[in-house]
This record gives sequence, C-alpha cells and structure tokens, in this order.
Amino acid sequence: MTPSDNPISRIVKNVSILGVSKLLRIGLGFVITAYVARNLGTDLFGTLSYAFAIVSLGHILCSLGIESIARRELNIHPKNEPELIGTAIYGQFLVGAAGTAFLGALAFLFQSGDEALTLFFAAFTLLATWNTTLSGYFQNVLQGKSVAIAQLSSFAISASLKLYLILIDSPVWAFAAVESLESILIALCLAYLYHRGRSFHRLRWRFARFRKYVADSWPAALSGFVIIVYMRIDQIMLKELLGTDAVGIYSAALRFSEIWAFIPTFIATSALSTLMAAKEDSPQRYRKVYGSFIETNLALALLIACGIFIIAPAVVSFFLGIQYSDTTPIVRIHVWSLIFIFVGVSRSQHFLAENLLRHSLAISILGALINIVLNWFWIRSHGIAGAAWSTVVSQAIVALVGPLLFARTRDFGLLVLRSLLFPNLRLRLKTVRPRL
Repeated sequence: MTPSDNPISRIVKNVSILGVSKLLRIGLGFVITAYVARNLGTDLFGTLSYAFAIVSLGHILCSLGIESIARRELNIHPKNEPELIGTAIYGQFLVGAAGTAFLGALAFLFQSGDEALTLFFAAFTLLATWNTTLSGYFQNVLQGKSVAIAQLSSFAISASLKLYLILIDSPVWAFAAVESLESILIALCLAYLYHRGRSFHRLRWRFARFRKYVADSWPAALSGFVIIVYMRIDQIMLKELLGTDAVGIYSAALRFSEIWAFIPTFIATSALSTLMAAKEDSPQRYRKVYGSFIETNLALALLIACGIFIIAPAVVSFFLGIQYSDTTPIVRIHVWSLIFIFVGVSRSQHFLAENLLRHSLAISILGALINIVLNWFWIRSHGIAGAAWSTVVSQAIVALVGPLLFARTRDFGLLVLRSLLFPNLRLRLKTVRPRL
C-alpha cells in the first residue's frame, strides 16, 4: 500500500490542507479587517458590522443545517449522490434567495442611506449558503484541497478588492458587496470543481427528500440559530441603544478574541479519536482523558487571555490607531470569554458522544436569554463595556452552571468546575450512570 492509498495518511493530509488554509485566511483576514476598520472609522465600521450581524442570523436559517444530514445520508447511500447532494444544494439556494429578497426589502423599509445599501448588499451572502453542502461533500470524500482552492482564491480576490476600495475611498456599502462576492465566489468555485469531476447537471431535486432533510435537521438548525443569536445579539442591541459608533468600537474589540476561536475546534478534532477510544475502554479512563482534555483547553485559554490583556494597548494602537483607543478596555474585558468558549467546544464533544444534543440546545437557549437580558440592562448603565461584560458573564453561566441543571449533564459540569478550580488534582468521582 502506497502512502497515498493509506486512509489515515489521506485523512491527515486532508485535515492539514484545510488547517493551513484556515490559518492563512484567519491571519490575513484579521490584518485586512483591521485595515478596513481603520480606514472606515468607528461609525462606518459599525454600520458594516451591524449589517453582517443581521445577515449571520439569516445565514444559519437559510442553510437549514441540512448539509450535515446530507453528508450522513451520503455515507449510508453513496449511490444516491445526485439526489442527496442536489436536493440539499437546490433547497438551500431557494431558501437563500428568499432570505436575500426578504432582508433586502427590510433594508429599505427600516434603514436609509448607506445603512440601507450596506444591509442590502450584505444580504446577498445568503445566495451562497449552499456552499456548505459542497464544502462538506469535498471534506467527506477527503478532497480538502478543492475546498482550500475555492476559499483561498476567493479570499485573495476579496482582499485585493478591499485594498483597492480603501485606496479610492469607497463608501461602506462597497465593502459589504465585496464581502458577499467572496461568499458567492467560493460557492461558484466549488460548483465548478464538482462539475469538473462529477458533472453538476446530474444533480436532482426531490421535494420529498427536502422535506425529510428539514424534518431531520431542524433541531441542529435551531441550535445553530440560538448560538448565533448568543454571539451577535450584543452588536444588534448596541446599535439600537447606542448607535453605530459603539458597534464599531465593540466589533473591533471582538476581532482580538475571535481570532483564537479556531484553536479549541482544532484540538477537539485532533482529540476526538482518543476520546472515543477512551470511552469504549472504560468510564474511568474516559473521565481521566476528558479531564486532561478540558484542562489543556483551559490552560491555553488562560494563557491567551492573559497575554492579550497585557499587550492590548499596544496591539490595538498598532492595528487600529488612535481613533479606536476606546477599544482597549473592551478587549481587556471580552478576552476572558475565551475561557468559556474553549469550555463550550469541549462540552460539545462530550454532549455529542453521549447523545445529549437536546440538553445542549436547552443550555444554549438559556445562555441566549441571559445574554439578552444582561445586555438590555448593562448597555444602558455601563455602555459598550456592559455588552462585553454581558458576554463574559452569560458564557460563564452557560459553561459552569448550565450543565449542573440537568441530571445527565451534571457530572460534566462538576468535571469542568474541578478542572477550573483544582487543575491537575485528580478527585475520585463516581462513575457516570445514565439517568433520565
């Protein structure tokens, strides 16, 4: 067997290509976004960020979460690929087109001027929601190179256009149009690569299949929507309560935290096989391995948070300039949310392994509600810092208190508390027993 025929080797190569692609886009994307924010200023950057916060809510609804269901069905019935992939793509495109029209109409009904145009052009991102299905397909068949080519080439075009827009001092809506163009280019590039290998014309649509997709995927779609609300509602509420200038300052601060969010996902992907093997071995070994997994995530999160807290004044000044000086204290508050983001990714792996998705949804809904309530009161009393504190506190409640509310997740909650309060101290806890 040659190395190229070895399935493990192909998986490692596939993950490596996707990982390098993601790192390049995250790193360069951060620099480009900082340059755009610096050029636009806090007010216009707030207008741009607000528009895409609204669109992000629509994106998860228009994608319907059916890409994961399509991948599952494709693994079971590979001969039905034309119907399975075709139904997912055409269904997501139709819903995305409807979402684009709806948001476009709302933009001019409730906004005006550049704000209306920015939201209108940002809404075109929804036309490309079907790229999640093709991206998932290529990853499923270990052709991550195709996904990387589509993403990097589209990113390069988008980044070049943004730099050009900065040079000619373009209006803010032009940046929204380029952002949407990048998503559409990714989708078209993936479609071309699929067509070259398997022919796009063979794809078929079946309404009965689409209806089954929606019936199977709505819990995941709802969970995804709740998480997006949880992550973006602060920007929307800041706009309504304090204006776009506040959104610009806050959104710029988020970039210094969100850039690190890929790390726990990468660790979780790498550790998944080890965790599952430990689970098959014995509950005691699973607890020990999972405890080490959580402690690793917490240690990294604390290290990153402390580092950013110390160097925040210097990096904010370097990337954003004097006009974003109010961003520094927000960065120093919001960065502590990384601890609970890392815990959240760890929790998702455990809940998936134990089939506790309904409990995960309930905890996410709790977090979204707490976040909305805290934002409503704290933005009014503490301004932009109130939004940052709302995020940190609500995520802490979800990470540390949420799992304790249910019998089947309580053991995980205790494990997280032990790892946070007593790292490397092995406590003897009872073996997990399924409870209703």
